[in-house]
Order: sequence, then C-alpha cells, then structure tokens
Amino acid sequence: MKVNQKAVKVLEKLFDAKYTNERAISSLTIDQILALKGVTIPDIAMVNELQKKIRGHEVLSFFWDEPPKPKQEEKLDLPALYDDMPD
Repeated sequence: MKVNQKAVKVLEKLFDAKYTNERAISSLTIDQILALKGVTIPDIAMVNELQKKIRGHEVLSFFWDEPPKPKQEEKLDLPALYDDMPD
C-alpha cells in the first residue's frame, strides 16, 4: 500500500497555515480553505475529503493511495442448504 503524496502535500499546507489538529481541520470553512496559500481546486476537494475522514474516524485511510478492499464475506446459499433436508 502506497502513501498518497498529494494528501501529504495538502496536510503540509494545512500545517503551514497553523491548522495542526483534527478539530481545527474539521472546523475549517470554505473561506478559510480558499485563503490557504497556494490552494488549488483539487486541494479543496482533498481538504473536504480529509474533513469527512476525520469525522468518520478514518484519518489513516485518507493517506492510502488505494483504499484497501473489504474482505469478501462468504455468502451462504440458504435454499441449497435446505434441498437435502427431508420434509
């Protein structure tokens, strides 16, 4: 799993602007985001995504280049299980 370097750069911009904790980042308004030095439209989208991850307690997943795929659960075919049962 690779680290998303764009996410790291956005975090660096936030740290440079003194937004250094989850509470400060999650409470950023659009005006504050637009005031960040060198912010781009993709950066704004990434800050928004980071805010969602903070609220969902999934901060580490923000930095993964590709999110991990959930494990496939084995699905049981219940009607097939009952075919062999006597009536």
